[in-house]
Amino acid sequence: MYGFSRSDWEQLCEKTQKILMEIARKRQMISYSDLAIKLGDPKIRADSPALASLLEYASRKSVDDIEAMISVVVVHKTGDMEPGKGFYSLADELGLDTEDQQKFWIDQLHAIHKAYLNS
Repeated sequence: MYGFSRSDWEQLCEKTQKILMEIARKRQMISYSDLAIKLGDPKIRADSPALASLLEYASRKSVDDIEAMISVVVVHKTGDMEPGKGFYSLADELGLDTEDQQKFWIDQLHAIHKAYLNS
């Protein structure tokens, strides 16, 4: 698991979920780089496969739990300020309709903010 022990990886998965849930509760977003910093391990960078895998895990879990992808709150720090290509690829893999990506992104963001607003 990207150089982590099984227990360390599981802890990172849980920590990622908690951070994203807190961001959603505050109705905010976080950049990939800021999330990597919050996770606190130098092996996890904004562009690392490990971070992508952590976000995939969190999104799969949230889709199972609340039918929306919690990784929607993680966005590019500059430029389009939207989730990366991996977000949309995972959504496609999960059978979600991403034909209009901007609409999909906004709908997912609203669904996540609503789901976590009172939690």
